[in-house]
Amino acid sequence: MLRVDCDLSLVRTGGKIVAELVFKNASEVSVGIPYWNLIADGRMTWRAFEVSRGVTEIAYTCMMVKRAAPTDADRVVLGVGATHSSRTAISECYDFTVAGRYRVQYKASISVPDREEYLEIVSSIAELSVPVPRAMSD
Repeated sequence: MLRVDCDLSLVRTGGKIVAELVFKNASEVSVGIPYWNLIADGRMTWRAFEVSRGVTEIAYTCMMVKRAAPTDADRVVLGVGATHSSRTAISECYDFTVAGRYRVQYKASISVPDREEYLEIVSSIAELSVPVPRAMSD
């Protein structure tokens, strides 16, 4: 069975909220994952995260890129036990401007060549509190 674990953390930097992901191949074989699923270039081009504030789901607002089936050149190969880290400014694609407690989770379902199974990657849940903006003084 294929298994890739994903640890997610959120950090505030430069006025943005950045998702830091660490993928670890917990399978007994190497696994090739398309670079866009790993957000290897830092750009989100699909709805990689489920974001909510209370019971309100936060919509993904960035571009959605339709691609052909990935080739070997599109895949990052993670050997047994290997890790891959990536970062993306999640606040560029999801609205975190309303005060409240946000829950964020990465989720992907990936077709793996020569396998009849899909690789499901579900990260840990990260939470973030966005405070009520301070009143502007005169």
